[in-house]
Amino acid sequence: MAEDTLLAKIAAGLSRSAVLRAQFIQTKTVAALTRPLESSGQLVYARERGILWKIERPYRVSYLLDDVGVTELDANGVVVASAGQGPSWQHVSRIFRALFAADLQALDQYFVATARGDPARWEIALAPRPALKRIFQNVQVRGGRFVDQVSFAETNGDTLVIRFINLREASALDPSEFGARRRE
Repeated sequence: MAEDTLLAKIAAGLSRSAVLRAQFIQTKTVAALTRPLESSGQLVYARERGILWKIERPYRVSYLLDDVGVTELDANGVVVASAGQGPSWQHVSRIFRALFAADLQALDQYFVATARGDPARWEIALAPRPALKRIFQNVQVRGGRFVDQVSFAETNGDTLVIRFINLREASALDPSEFGARRRE
C-alpha cells in the first residue's frame, strides 16, 4: 500500500471517533535518573473540545488541553491555574489533539510523517520540522482502530512513552467532563 494512501486510511479511521475514553500509563525515562518515572490515569478525547488528561497515580491532577492551551483543574473541574497558555502551549495542545485524530494537516505543520503497516496495525514515524528539532529527535505513533502508543525521543536523551489501554468510543461527553469552571 502506498504510504500516502496508508496515512489517509489511518486518518480516516481515527477521525470517526467524536469522543474516546481510555486509561493511560506514561513512562518518562530521564537520562540523569536511574529509574523511570511512571504515572497513570484516565483521559477523555473530544474532537470538538480537546483532551481531558486526569493523572491518578502517583498524585491526582487534571489538565485540559484545548484551543486556549493547557489548563490545570482540581478534582471538581475547577480551574486551578493556567499550566500554559499562549502560542507555544497552544501548539502543545494542538500536537496532542492531532496525534489522537491522526490529523495529518495539523501534524504537517510540525512533522514529516511516514507510515508503515496497514490500516489494521500501523506505525507512523514523525520527523520534527526545524522548529521542533531542538526538542525532539522523533515521535512514533502506533495503533490500529485507535492510537495505542505515542513515544517521544527528546534531543536531551530523555524519552516519554504513553500507552493507552481500554480505549472505548462514546457518543457524547458526560456532563462532568469539559465543564471547567473558574474559582469564584
